[in-house]
Amino acid sequence: MKRELRLAKKTPEGTMVSDSLKAAKKGIDSMAQMVKTIENQINVVCQIRDFVKDFKEQKITIKEFLGGPPTLHSLSEEIMSDILSSDVVRINQIVVDFS
Repeated sequence: MKRELRLAKKTPEGTMVSDSLKAAKKGIDSMAQMVKTIENQINVVCQIRDFVKDFKEQKITIKEFLGGPPTLHSLSEEIMSDILSSDVVRINQIVVDFS
């Protein structure tokens, strides 16, 4: 049974459970963070869909369409910031794990 538990911990699912438990001990609600991330991604996709729909319905010009959705310009900066901050958290976690 102990061997099966060790093997289960080495699977991707086991790693996710382990990481979730570690985060919970530190007071981090990883599920809430994941839900927020998915909701933000859905919002971006909806905005892109609406942008393309506006072009199809000739509500915007080709020049505006080629410039891309205005929300993506500001979101790209936010996304880069989020990526960098999540990488810093991961690196910090790795350092803590090795300590």
